[in-house]
Amino acid sequence: MVNEVNKVIHNALLSQGELHLPNIGTLYIARKSAVMNGKRRVVTPEYCIDFSSSREARSVVDAIAECASITQKGAEDIYMLWLDKVRREEIIEIAGIGILRGVHFVTDNALMAELNPNRGSVVTITHQPRRYKLAISIAASVALLLGVVAYILLMPKGSEVPKGEGSQESVAELSEADIVAENRVEVDNGVTREPIAEATMADTTITESQ
Repeated sequence: MVNEVNKVIHNALLSQGELHLPNIGTLYIARKSAVMNGKRRVVTPEYCIDFSSSREARSVVDAIAECASITQKGAEDIYMLWLDKVRREEIIEIAGIGILRGVHFVTDNALMAELNPNRGSVVTITHQPRRYKLAISIAASVALLLGVVAYILLMPKGSEVPKGEGSQESVAELSEADIVAENRVEVDNGVTREPIAEATMADTTITESQ
């Protein structure tokens, strides 16, 4: 009778993924994440049987009644007899399934092999350059190129005349020319007149010639 109930539990877990044991809790198939085994080696994920005291699932009593084609009451009696056989204080050992200690369940090795045909497979990760490093290199190259272009466009074209003695002499010559021009020409209401000093000198010359 114990072996028959164990087979019912085994088949229910593989077909449905979970099964509730009244007054105990629920057994269900859980997936363990992949783990690193070295810098570039990863152990593939694996499946195992886990336990939950609050998870809801189909009852093993219903599974027994269906498989044995008996009433619900008869299935409950069989389950209680089975539980008395497999329970020892806080430990429940289900042959071919695993051992439940308190709230921790350890899956049987044979069932682990059945759940994970490729158990223990290791995947080697090949090295690939990270994309963000390539993006940083491209951005740095573009920034350098833009800086060179900006320097060329903003660089002064040709050479400027240095501000030295030559420029000061030119300014002085220009100032003297302006002063002479102002003394020679006087503009009054749009009529150009000779300066008074030059006109007086002209009259004196005419008188002497007469």
